[in-house]
Amino acid sequence: MKRFCRTLLVFLLAASILLTPALASTYDNSAQELKTLGMFNGTDTGFDLDRAPSRTEAAVMLVRLLGCEATAKSQYSERTISHPFTDVPEWAAPHIAWLYQNKLTNGMSATAYGASDKCSAQMFCTLVLRALGYSDASGGDFTYTDTLTFAENIGIYSSSLDADTFLRDHAAAISYQALATDLKDGSTTLLNKLISSGAVSQTSAKALSDKITVYKAYLKAQKVCNDITAIDASLTGTMVLASTAIPAVNSTINTSGNIKVIVNDSNIKMEMLSDYTTTGVTQSVDMWIKDNYLYMKTGDQKIKTALDSDDMLELLEQSASSTQAPELPLYMLDSISSTKTSAGTRYTLVPSDGYSNIDLSSYGLDASMFSKIEIKNTAMEILIANDGSLSSIKMNVVYNMTMDNSGTPSNITCNYDMTIKINATGSAVAITYPDFTGYVEG
Repeated sequence: MKRFCRTLLVFLLAASILLTPALASTYDNSAQELKTLGMFNGTDTGFDLDRAPSRTEAAVMLVRLLGCEATAKSQYSERTISHPFTDVPEWAAPHIAWLYQNKLTNGMSATAYGASDKCSAQMFCTLVLRALGYSDASGGDFTYTDTLTFAENIGIYSSSLDADTFLRDHAAAISYQALATDLKDGSTTLLNKLISSGAVSQTSAKALSDKITVYKAYLKAQKVCNDITAIDASLTGTMVLASTAIPAVNSTINTSGNIKVIVNDSNIKMEMLSDYTTTGVTQSVDMWIKDNYLYMKTGDQKIKTALDSDDMLELLEQSASSTQAPELPLYMLDSISSTKTSAGTRYTLVPSDGYSNIDLSSYGLDASMFSKIEIKNTAMEILIANDGSLSSIKMNVVYNMTMDNSGTPSNITCNYDMTIKINATGSAVAITYPDFTGYVEG
């Protein structure tokens, strides 16, 4: 039981402080909102989000993102546009004819479009970038080879949308994100362009339009925090564990602690001091990073672990997350709202339900106790002070864990409320290390 609590606590503290929610396993909400706008249609079996999109489906979506579906259908019926491909289904003929006429798509040969071939993330992002006004022509903004890197840089793609198993699910997420993205010329967002052209009605787009307005304001405020290279933060939390299979797990654990992180080029310094109390007993878990070593003290146990360059790079990336408000793509948010207070602007973010497994090893933690850990629900409040600084982060996270207990899987639910208060940033942050004599390699 002690080992379980210790492993669980360290995981929750680390994961919550460094939390960028795990990847959403499905983007049904994005698909549904796109359908409301007339940009994403399902089949007779639903949205079919778990299969790869075809080149035909990608082409149709591009025409819709360009706001030209009505024009394409009209011009095709009037026979002012056409295409030379023999494998294009009739329902998509107007769209592909319009793209072909405007030199936005090519076939696999002179007469074959490759209509039923799978569309990759690279192909789809190329089409969406064109919809945003970017060019992959010779001397243009990007090349087909670097499509995904370019798409990631402007914020419509993320490596979480696995390029090797690209699905309609991912296509919906990318399209949804593109609507909130500025056009190449910076004049407006893609959604506003579609509203202005009449391709999307202002009424049907109002909810998404309002959401995007708050989202972009949040991103602007969040980016102010990006330059923070040192932070001192206090944290408090209450963790409620419940399991019908393991009655001994049922408990409430109160946590408190302080974390200091200083990032300098390729170097990282850290101190994380934490206590947790359950059934009247308090246990401390303290960690430090100094000179490429991780030191950990739990009770009388003192362990040090050398960190190689890959470890340090990963810790630097995670620490960067801990020094700023979470930056989440729009397709991961069920909702986002803002409220002005005397202390600043409070943003409330509710990420989409349904997250994939968390890899404990990515936090350098022992994963042998759990065969599956999922984030089932998350809600966050981020307070940006009137001077633009990050003031506090509050989270409620519901974890569902499968614990291998003597070969028999047992489910455990954890409801965790946490508050992080920023005490200082920048040069005001300093770490005084203890004497590490007596720590042994582990």
